[in-house]
Amino acid sequence: MAGFTATLKDRQPQANCVAGATSSPAMERIVQLLRRYPYISGSEASEIVSFLRTGRYRDVRLLAAEKSVRRQLDDFVRGRHRELNDFANPLTAIGLTIIFLAGLWAVWQPIG
Repeated sequence: MAGFTATLKDRQPQANCVAGATSSPAMERIVQLLRRYPYISGSEASEIVSFLRTGRYRDVRLLAAEKSVRRQLDDFVRGRHRELNDFANPLTAIGLTIIFLAGLWAVWQPIG
């Protein structure tokens, strides 16, 4: 059976998201690093953080769906939550609040 006539029983689930042609070389590198996770260098950890923060949304989602590194990714994110969360830094939150209030003041001056 093929095409629209195939039943759900006949279809094979995709075994590995990363092994297919849908992944990027950057994602392949991150998967390799996560497989060795607790035993990686600081620069390799920074590479993972950079990928998670600035990588393509599709690649990050595929990485999160990858079963072979899910536990390592969860452990990595738990251990590096401050680096991954911009608002974890109180100075960033204070700075953004000041910028927002200054913007409101600048808009209010010509009106009032």
